[in-house]
Amino acid sequence: MCWSDSKGAIAAIGTTLLIESHMRMDDGRLGIENKGIERFKVLRICEERPVLICEVEVLDEDDDSLPEVQAEADEVRELFRTLIRLHVRKGTIKVGDEQYEPEELKDLGPRDLSYWIASNFREMPQHQQILLQENSTLQRLKDEKGVLEGSVNYLRARLAVESAFTTDSSSEESAGSEDSPEGPEVTPEQ
Repeated sequence: MCWSDSKGAIAAIGTTLLIESHMRMDDGRLGIENKGIERFKVLRICEERPVLICEVEVLDEDDDSLPEVQAEADEVRELFRTLIRLHVRKGTIKVGDEQYEPEELKDLGPRDLSYWIASNFREMPQHQQILLQENSTLQRLKDEKGVLEGSVNYLRARLAVESAFTTDSSSEESAGSEDSPEGPEVTPEQ
């Protein structure tokens, strides 16, 4: 599998896929669940029609057992856990009473974790491709850490603002205050 743009140009780096399951939809389409197995570089295009066929070279993976790689993976795991908790708090993920933690966060080594995290960036296909093209597990994890930190900071700020307005307006309503008909007064912290 290779990412392609709207003009049909394909990326130079792709991944082989293992089809784990498939299901025919009512409208005739197939829903396919797959897993990336190994990265490859496209050496040349052999055929374009009816199916794209390329000659490829499987890419070697770097050593992910180094202490700094493991430390970065642990930080990325914790950021992802924090992001899940924030989404549960916001209500965008419903999990019931049990705490939700994907098995992948517990079981995967740094390299596989970095690919799994990237697979969760579904709304960012170009960024996923950039991560797939990165040869270094450490650099891939650092990039993902930056994305996750930005998401965590955004959600924390959004929840804080929502909480402040919810708390202010509900306390005003319960107090029967008519001092501020326009709503709560917002002043920046000094």
